[in-house]
Amino acid sequence: MTNTQMEIKEHFENIRQVVLDNLKESKKEILIAMAWFTNHDIFELLVEKAKVIPIQLIVINDDINNRLDGLDFQKFINNGGKFYFGMQENPMHNKFCIIDEKVLITGSYNYTYLAETINSENILVFKGASDIIENYKKEFFKITSNLNPIESVEEYLKICPYQKDTFSYKNYGIRDIYAHTQLLKASGFVEEANVILKEVEEKSEFSTEKNFQIKDVIYRQWKQDYYTDKIQVLNNKLILFYRTFSDSGGCWVHGPKTNHAWTLRSANDKNLTRKAVRITNVKIDGQKIITSTDAEEIFYFSKEGKYEGTTDLGYKLNEQKQPIKDDGQIVPMKFFKVSNDKFELTCEIHFEVEGFPLETVDLIEGLGTDEMDNHWHCFDMNLKLNREKL
Repeated sequence: MTNTQMEIKEHFENIRQVVLDNLKESKKEILIAMAWFTNHDIFELLVEKAKVIPIQLIVINDDINNRLDGLDFQKFINNGGKFYFGMQENPMHNKFCIIDEKVLITGSYNYTYLAETINSENILVFKGASDIIENYKKEFFKITSNLNPIESVEEYLKICPYQKDTFSYKNYGIRDIYAHTQLLKASGFVEEANVILKEVEEKSEFSTEKNFQIKDVIYRQWKQDYYTDKIQVLNNKLILFYRTFSDSGGCWVHGPKTNHAWTLRSANDKNLTRKAVRITNVKIDGQKIITSTDAEEIFYFSKEGKYEGTTDLGYKLNEQKQPIKDDGQIVPMKFFKVSNDKFELTCEIHFEVEGFPLETVDLIEGLGTDEMDNHWHCFDMNLKLNREKL
């Protein structure tokens, strides 16, 4: 496909009206990837259009799109629209709209009131047969291929609460600095990266506090859906608030005394480790299942409430596929039924950290399992940045 039949027009003023006029002309399909969407006029037009033509919409799952006076995305769904929240770990920052496969609107303009009334914004409107429009369409479906359409916004937000201050300095500025230092390290400029990190750490508020919490933890995510939500340190005890999602039918939690217990490891000296001493408040979709454990026991959560596979549990298995210790004793296993195939699991992991360097650490689910996809790790967690005093 060529671009010879394409008309391109730039707009710096009256952008909302340009968007509305083009949407009103739609007759076949609308695809929208819009970081922030709060404009009721554009939204209500889409709701009406969704009753007669296919419309798909992706937005960021944050406190701008989920605010008071925000849009009723459930209304859009109920009227036939297909709706997605972008992945939290990779914020969907696009701003484009494809109409009937022959109109593309893209630029700096979000569908918000600030974009309409305060900000200096721009859009380009492409019209005609074009490989540019086709490539944007491919990108749209590339994004949605990693997402599930939402049927109930309320139920989804119970499992995946919206993020606050997604693009604040703490959440974006600090993470951008961190990403820069990781690229420097990967290119061999380790000392230069460490100098930058040290300067940022020294200027970070409460960086020398012994009792602190970090609500915006800077870390390298191991796999999609493995999250560290918060860290608290009080009187040489560290609590890590962990969250994950299971969509494979089941998941394990290994107790503190098991071979695959969670371990805190210094990222700068991998010989320095601290094994978890307790796991508390294990919840499935917000419902508490386990109050506390400090034992050598393994838990499995699934819709069936049982497991018949041969997953690596850190132990040899007997003929009944039960994990056994070197002396032949069986490691206790407890099975729990859950309501859905996909569910959220949260828990609090406790460590004793007196004498342990609270700088950059890894969370490892079983030492020696760093490269295993199904183990819940979080790497390079910076405990100097974004501290708040307790």
